Amino acid sequence: TRAMALADQSPAEGPLLVLTERQTHGRGRGQNAWWSAPGALTFSLLLPIDDLPKEHLPRFSLTVGLAICQAIEGLAPLADLALKWPNDVYLEGRKLSGILVEVPGRGAARAVIGVGINVNNSASTAPAELQAKCVAVCDVLEETVDVNAVLIACLQQLEHQWSQLLMLPHR
Repeated sequence: TRAMALADQSPAEGPLLVLTERQTHGRGRGQNAWWSAPGALTFSLLLPIDDLPKEHLPRFSLTVGLAICQAIEGLAPLADLALKWPNDVYLEGRKLSGILVEVPGRGAARAVIGVGINVNNSASTAPAELQAKCVAVCDVLEETVDVNAVLIACLQQLEHQWSQLLMLPHR
């Protein structure tokens, strides 16, 4: 919500990161909500999309998902990671991350990439109805993970995948 407001208010210059220690109103596609607890990594990235050909816009969400998968793969190279189109990352068969890509109205030249990753917020602390469906990186690695390192890996992979998307041929 904060990132969307910033996208409407500020000029479309360079990327802008909105990071929070505690997300209180995470949302997903449609009416879906995102559960978050201390230890999760929740951020939004405002990214100028002027250079992205319109025909590549549908690939954008998949590109973000791939970047998140690759970032987590760097931390847990032997783990079973999967991307569930269009906006979920699964680890060991359970939901690890949700991604929401939005383009503000009024012909905005930016996209807002919202990402929630269960890093140190163990599934054992999730609401009962989610415990069997979600997972955190700490659950699989059986140790606490440096959330800052996960953020850096995600941003590096997002930058790399974004540059790859921009290089795709277009009409």
